[in-house]
This record gives sequence, structure tokens and C-alpha cells, in this order.
Amino acid sequence: MTKTVQILQEYFRHLRMSETANELPPLLRNAEKMSWTYQEFLQKLEKNLAKRWIFKLQNTRL
Repeated sequence: MTKTVQILQEYFRHLRMSETANELPPLLRNAEKMSWTYQEFLQKLEKNLAKRWIFKLQNTRL
């Protein structure tokens, strides 16, 4: 893992987004493997975040 990825993970953890921090390395590997554009990468990241928020909202309403 590069220093840049570690720094990004620290930023996500600081923002209380530790799950995103943990998912970042595999997401970056997929992005590199699939030659995603920056926009595609951010869309995948946003989709993962949205899934998590929906899950949390559903669990808090029970």
C-alpha cells in the first residue's frame, strides 16, 4: 500500500468513514485493473457510500 493510500485512509477515518477507508485499497485495485476514469471511480465510491447510508437508515427505523 502506498503512502498516498494510507493518507487517504487516514482522512476517511478522520471523517468517521472507517468502512470507506477499509474498502479503499480493493476499490483502487479494481479501478486500476478496469482502467476506470476518475469519474467512474468516484461514482463507484458514491454508490458504496449510498448503500451504506441506506442500510444504516433502515436499521435505525426498526
